[in-house]
Amino acid sequence: MALNNVYNYIRKYIDKDFSKRLNVYANYECDDMIEECVMMIDYYDHDCPAYIYYTEINNIIIFNDFDIALCNASPAQSNFFETTLDRVLDILIMQDTLINDDIITLNRFIN
Repeated sequence: MALNNVYNYIRKYIDKDFSKRLNVYANYECDDMIEECVMMIDYYDHDCPAYIYYTEINNIIIFNDFDIALCNASPAQSNFFETTLDRVLDILIMQDTLINDDIITLNRFIN
């Protein structure tokens, strides 16, 4: 469950009080954002502060954008988590993963 793994990852590394859970399989294709995040990590570093934004559609939270958070930048949207580019990339990869993709890759993030 791609997005369910994302929710578990958020609880483990970013916000232990995040309460969202899914009973169905869902993923969200975000290859372009993954590519952009990799470029930003190359430029800024993997520990660079970042905001990852989300929206809720049909009871599913989708991470649909991110920004770096340098120089006391304010988040551009109201629904966000403050984290690092490293964690943003993990979230985007998990969110993008299809159910038949490598389960070992998915489990690596939450175990």
